[in-house]
Amino acid sequence: EPTPVSVVIPNLRGSTPEDAVNALIDLGLQPGEQRDRFNENVPAGQVIRTDPAAGTEVDPGTSVTLFVSMGGEPTPE
Repeated sequence: EPTPVSVVIPNLRGSTPEDAVNALIDLGLQPGEQRDRFNENVPAGQVIRTDPAAGTEVDPGTSVTLFVSMGGEPTPE
């Protein structure tokens, strides 16, 4: 069975980092670093986006960075 020439990055927004990592591995991609970001719209502990972005065609084995929400930015007292 021939190896696919390219893999499309899935839309992992809203999944847990663990599920996202498993999805990437299943596709033959390399989970890269996880970066925490404040995000008002995505609950803490869920993936906001990936780099490369969802829908991008990449070579198998490409490293994918996960941006993970820390929830909304704390408002100063």
